[in-house]
Amino acid sequence: MVEQGIAGHLSQNPEAAPVFKLNLRRTHVVEDTFRHLSSVDHCVFQRELLVQFKEELKPTLVNKRDFFINVFDELMHPESPREMFMFNDHQTLAWFPAKKYFMFGVLCGIALYNHNIINLPFPLVLFKKLVNVKPSLEDMEEFDPVIARKEFVDAYIDYAFNKSVEQVFGEFKRGFFKKYFMFGVLCGIALYNHNIISLPFPLVLFKKLVNVKPSLEDMEEFDPVIAKSLRYILDDYTSEDFEDFDNLDITFTVNWDKRKVDLDSEEKGKPVSCANKKEFVDAYIDYAFNKSVEQVFGEFKRGFFKVCNIDVVEFFQPDELRDVMVGLEYTDWDVMKQNTVYDGGYSDTHPNIITFWEVFDELTEQQKKLFLLFLTGMDRVPIVGITKVRMTVTILPNASDLHFPEALTCHSLLLLPNYSGYPTKTTLKNRLLGAINHTRGFWKE
Repeated sequence: MVEQGIAGHLSQNPEAAPVFKLNLRRTHVVEDTFRHLSSVDHCVFQRELLVQFKEELKPTLVNKRDFFINVFDELMHPESPREMFMFNDHQTLAWFPAKKYFMFGVLCGIALYNHNIINLPFPLVLFKKLVNVKPSLEDMEEFDPVIARKEFVDAYIDYAFNKSVEQVFGEFKRGFFKKYFMFGVLCGIALYNHNIISLPFPLVLFKKLVNVKPSLEDMEEFDPVIAKSLRYILDDYTSEDFEDFDNLDITFTVNWDKRKVDLDSEEKGKPVSCANKKEFVDAYIDYAFNKSVEQVFGEFKRGFFKVCNIDVVEFFQPDELRDVMVGLEYTDWDVMKQNTVYDGGYSDTHPNIITFWEVFDELTEQQKKLFLLFLTGMDRVPIVGITKVRMTVTILPNASDLHFPEALTCHSLLLLPNYSGYPTKTTLKNRLLGAINHTRGFWKE
């Protein structure tokens, strides 16, 4: 099986016996995680992960599972203050941003992230290089007016602002994108430790990890509106349509991630014609999924493969890799019912439990998935052991008919009030729907 292949290879390194331990504060889980990942030698990434929260006496497997649930929940939330990703219009899928900000070197990035201006007495050429604009004589005139009057100017400028600082500036620029490197490391550690994670990216992310070229189908998944327009141009526009250019007004200048972009750098505003419409569509896809994210995705990929063996990962098809990393949709609800265990006075013959399963069976498929999310913190299940989703149901202490069910995601534990008010089924259904629609089983602090 594919999951056994990757799991076995990732675990067979004899040097991986020592553990990689994270000591975290629950209230600062992302900040503490990135700080730890930044401070350790990369070789420790390929060790079994242990997570210990400072409020607890020792690390547990429960902590590791809950860690991955909560850290990715914080990082991938569309309204996360970290703003690491762009989202499609419905905020169902994420992608890497085209904009290059957050980290301006590590220290400069911290200042920028906290909205602090800083004393940065660099010439404009620093910022040119961050946006890949070639240094010029004007930059030397700003930095050293005397040297700028010398002969051999081009060679001097190239050495002064490029060759002489190539390694140093490369490290500085790497710091600019460090957050994405750490995100890649975190994804790799999750895979290495056999934990599925919430990673709401389109299939194109996994395509790029295994070197499969993005296509129009990927845009159809991420942004159906843009894809429909591109498909229409490609399949339906005729030469007669393009001859009436005044009405169409389609050019190689497009908007992506709130930025206006010229897909043809040599001819700004280049019109789209019947002859070049395929070139236009290909350029749009290439910009959206490759060029606009080249450095950001490059750092993510570099971090990911600091943990995972690239030769093993590239063996998989993109959809197989996605299933291993984010899990599969769960639909075998009868098996979940059979695997459920009861505690605290409940049994499978208890009237409240019988009513609970009557209500559950009447839920829509989407509502059942919301319940799984409420119960486990994930709306998908691992590809390994998909039939072993095991729920424990116990009585919520000191609860009345007004209380909602609660859940401990770390244990897949449902705390169900023993409802008694008539009609019991209506009460239980209303409280259960209220819980799964407005809360996620909570992470006990």
